[in-house]
Amino acid sequence: PVVMANGYLPLPNVCGILCDDRGGVCECVTSLLRRGHTQIGFVQDFDNASSRQKCQGYLEAFERMGIACNRDNIHRGVCSIEGG
Repeated sequence: PVVMANGYLPLPNVCGILCDDRGGVCECVTSLLRRGHTQIGFVQDFDNASSRQKCQGYLEAFERMGIACNRDNIHRGVCSIEGG
């Protein structure tokens, strides 16, 4: 058997333990919103399942709190030397 940390492969005898990326980011952003912060940035580094879940959590927090999300605060970063 193989156990993967924060990964998943649909193969026999392979188990994955995944983080709750959406829930974690939602909880964090909700905490900031409750403290009065509304200009909260989100930088998405990769276009993968984990990153998409995090972005969903970010947007969900604003929706749950009934606060309009400024989508100009969502940025796509580039994982490279040039992108930082």
